[in-house]
Amino acid sequence: MVRVWSTWRRARLTAGLMLWVFTGVGLSAPALAESSVLMLSSRDSPAYREVAESFQAYLQDKVAGVAFVPVSLEDGDAASQSRLAALKEKEIALVYALGFQATHLAAARYPTVPVVSSMVFSVGDFDAMPNVTGIALEFPQETQLQWMRRLLPEANRIGVLFDPAHNQAWLDSARRAAQQE
Repeated sequence: MVRVWSTWRRARLTAGLMLWVFTGVGLSAPALAESSVLMLSSRDSPAYREVAESFQAYLQDKVAGVAFVPVSLEDGDAASQSRLAALKEKEIALVYALGFQATHLAAARYPTVPVVSSMVFSVGDFDAMPNVTGIALEFPQETQLQWMRRLLPEANRIGVLFDPAHNQAWLDSARRAAQQE
């Protein structure tokens, strides 16, 4: 059975899981209350804003006095870089990165700061970044195929663009799932 969750429900779940994740990386409420949380977003879209707002509301409810510094990379490279440069003076206890671009930038720019990531497609994106943890938007191939069948019942073939160096294993697994479907 495939269950579709509302954006609000996913945002609340993500916020709760993020709080659980970063408490596991050694951040305490007093450490957060004395520092800032950098909210680094790859884009400025309603879905990204909703997840960020949910995370922020949840954390503010749990930790009094935590400060949030929002930076969107969609504002342009010069604008976002100048905002990030100004943050050097502030104590950043945690980076909450939304999206692939924000996650990579946060991992590179703040290598000693814990980075909690969401709104990325694969947990494999976290492998090369030791200070990053998070939740990916991965769905099993079976679920993807079930939805394709529902949306495109007449389709008999699926084309996939891929790079064998990066996702051959995923493609092989998808092929097996398609044969079973």
